[in-house]
Amino acid sequence: MKEIEYKPPKSQIAVTFIADDVSLYDIELMRSAFANHFRRRAEEQLIRNRKSVLRWLYRFLVAVAVLAVLLFAAHFFRTHAEDHPFCIVLSEGLGIIGWVALWEPATYFLYGRSEERRILFDFIRLSRATVTIQRK
Repeated sequence: MKEIEYKPPKSQIAVTFIADDVSLYDIELMRSAFANHFRRRAEEQLIRNRKSVLRWLYRFLVAVAVLAVLLFAAHFFRTHAEDHPFCIVLSEGLGIIGWVALWEPATYFLYGRSEERRILFDFIRLSRATVTIQRK
């Protein structure tokens, strides 16, 4: 690889290969192989993204259920044993544990998907790149 130039996200990518003795058939074969490789990688990444979203959605729903159970238990301890300091600490701790269980799945839906979408977008851009072959 001789030179890489930064391209803004919305711009067209141009790739230039330098080769010895290539026929017109070889040039078209190289162009289609390059495009097909990154198209296939984009399809694989799209499948991985969909599986990841489903996995994190399941985790999110489980975390919401855990939060609901723990908040119910915390409310139970607070209302049925108001005077005992241990129950007050236990009810606060259960609420905190419930919110912590929800933290990571919520973070994925807020921030984590952007990296996966960027990778997919890069593969799509590369599959649509303009490929030129220069002879030495």
